[in-house]
Amino acid sequence: MGLTARLDSSPQEESIKVMRHAFDQGATFSNGSAHYGVPSNRTANLDLIDAFFKEYPETKDEIFISIKGAFGADYKPDASPENIRKSINTIWII
Repeated sequence: MGLTARLDSSPQEESIKVMRHAFDQGATFSNGSAHYGVPSNRTANLDLIDAFFKEYPETKDEIFISIKGAFGADYKPDASPENIRKSINTIWII
């Protein structure tokens, strides 16, 4: 999405408006990740998606989301069973 990956990212409220505008224009696919965030909030992207759906719950069944996960603390892929479980539990918030 590009709305949460920079230190100077827009406030969440503004990003939600951007997402709603995209939806209103026909965007029904969104890409996110459990690691698209800044060092102080690595899950900022998931937090934003969750906040969007809380504000616009009627869109939840109309938007397809692709979420990437299974990255270790060093941001390298970690497909161990423990990390896959951790990743799914982190992503499951939305």
